[in-house]
Amino acid sequence: SSGINAEYGGIKGFMKNMETMVTKATARINEVDEWYEDKQGHILEMEETLKKILAVVDNIVADRRDLVAKSAAFGASCLHLGEGEDNASLRRAITKLSELENNLSTVHSEMADSDLFVFGETVKDYISIIQAAKAAFDERVKTFSVWESSQ
Repeated sequence: SSGINAEYGGIKGFMKNMETMVTKATARINEVDEWYEDKQGHILEMEETLKKILAVVDNIVADRRDLVAKSAAFGASCLHLGEGEDNASLRRAITKLSELENNLSTVHSEMADSDLFVFGETVKDYISIIQAAKAAFDERVKTFSVWESSQ
């Protein structure tokens, strides 16, 4: 019984989505005000650009995370190399290099987190705002269709 209700709800939701898609595809406003058409074009362009920016930010964060892992591995390798070195001054230099790489790894990790939270989340918020504006334009089309069909 529960499965049938879930299946019915799924079908009902699917049909509602199909109705919305057909309404959007068939409902066109003969625009007399070019302002709306111009703004809708700008909104679509901004959304596309912001999605591209978000992809770039995601790539930067992934690259920084990769750099963190490689810096940490290099630091660990330097530490092992320094431990096996007989020359005391070379051992100290290699150990300092290991510490430097570990510190750089920490800095890169903080920068990746910062990029993700500062840039990534901000761009996602702007995309949400743009999608809300698109929804407002879609509602305008629906309202116009209802108004036109009631006449």
